[in-house]
Amino acid sequence: MGYTHYWYRPKELDSDRFSDAIKDIALVFSFTEGQKFPVGYTYAKQIVDVYELNRREINFNGIGEDGHETFNISDEYSNNEDYWKFNCCKTARKPYDTCVVACLIIFKHHLGDDIKIMSDGNPEDWNKGLKLVQDVLGYPYDIRRFKFDKSPRE
Repeated sequence: MGYTHYWYRPKELDSDRFSDAIKDIALVFSFTEGQKFPVGYTYAKQIVDVYELNRREINFNGIGEDGHETFNISDEYSNNEDYWKFNCCKTARKPYDTCVVACLIIFKHHLGDDIKIMSDGNPEDWNKGLKLVQDVLGYPYDIRRFKFDKSPRE
C-alpha cells in the first residue's frame, strides 16, 4: 500500500485557529525553502516548485520524482453527511514527508481534538517533522511522548 498519513476533521473548524495554523506553516515553509524539504503543488497536471498556501487552505507535494500524493487541508467541508471528514496523504517516505508531518503537528497544536491524526509509521518516524516544528516554532512537544490519535469511527 505505501507509507501514508491519515486524518479526520469535523464538518466545522474554527476559522481563527485554522488561520493561526496556516500562519505557523508559512513560517516553517519559509525556513525550509532552498533546503532539503522542497515542496510544490500540482498545476495543470505538472508539479511546480512552489506551494499553495492561504488562510483557508494548504496544498503541496514533493517536487519531481520526490513527489507522491498531494497533501491538502482546507477549512471548507464537502457536502458529505458524516460528521468527520477523512483524508490521507501517501508520501512513500519521500523527502516532503517531513513537511507533511510538520503540517499535521501544527494543525494538531492549533485544532486539538478537532483533528485526529494517524499514520502507517511509528511516532519515531515523525522525529524529523517534530524537530522541524520545535526548531522553527518552539512548540513544546516531547518527541518521546508523541502519540497518534484513534480514529473517531472506532
